[in-house]
Amino acid sequence: VPAIGVHEVRSVLAFGRPSILCVSGSRALSESVIYPAVTLAPLGTSSQPSVRVAAEEIRRGAYVFLDGIYSEYFWHWMLEYLPRILIAEIAGFQGSFVIRNDAPPFVKESLALLEIAPDRIVERGDEPWLVESAFIPEVITGTKGHGRQDISLFPELLLELRSLLLAGAGLPTEPIGVSRTFVSRRHATRGRKITNELELEKLCARYGFETVIFDELTLREQLEVASSSAVLLGPHGAGMLHALFMPEKSSIIELCSPNFVPDTNAAIHAVLHQRHLVVAGVPREELLVGEPNLADIEADLHATEQTLELVCRGE
Repeated sequence: VPAIGVHEVRSVLAFGRPSILCVSGSRALSESVIYPAVTLAPLGTSSQPSVRVAAEEIRRGAYVFLDGIYSEYFWHWMLEYLPRILIAEIAGFQGSFVIRNDAPPFVKESLALLEIAPDRIVERGDEPWLVESAFIPEVITGTKGHGRQDISLFPELLLELRSLLLAGAGLPTEPIGVSRTFVSRRHATRGRKITNELELEKLCARYGFETVIFDELTLREQLEVASSSAVLLGPHGAGMLHALFMPEKSSIIELCSPNFVPDTNAAIHAVLHQRHLVVAGVPREELLVGEPNLADIEADLHATEQTLELVCRGE
């Protein structure tokens, strides 16, 4: 894994949720946040928040903050926060990692798979913390176009993360795909559900697919399913990130709104030489409102079957 910059900053104030870091008595550290335009918006034109912490409340030791914006979402956690742990560890960091006190289960599960000792994990709410030292790895985003370096520039980092998580789960680090998996988002709370999922599920079953709801599985179980899958089919969403744990040269069939072309996992597909096929949904007017990347999807069954024929018959 290539060396990536890590900055150590003394006397750092962390406040708010998601966390914003600033040097006490100085400006907010835009360098520490993944999406500064969104995260720093609450500050307006102020360079320093009106937050004060008594000097005797300073927390001794060194910290890496992993409770920033979108850290509670699987895709962002896996591609934008876990790499920060690897970067910090490579730089010799031996301090504590800060997570949200309401973090979803996959956060602690992933830290356990990376063999981060429990006594190095601390939880923070929305109370302000003044810490002796903060280690701030260079920001890397999961996709291009945010004014930051993106993960596609560091394929070795992606491969190392994949290897460590698979090994931590007791799974082969060079998996062999033998199954076909349909990813359901039927319990999703942020959209991207398949409105005709029953019909799609029946179609997939004819091609030997088994249905999985990743939210119902532990992270280790999710990695086990993904690492044994030769083909993964599902709607655009966090479930498609499981391509990271699939075998090289496997196939991903991603369903999306006709107004949105997903490329959020392009770095994964490239580094693992995977075939990524996108099938646009039926253009129903009632589904083409709001943000296209969050829209529910009516699967185009004919186009999906054509794609299944291409992929499954040609394996």
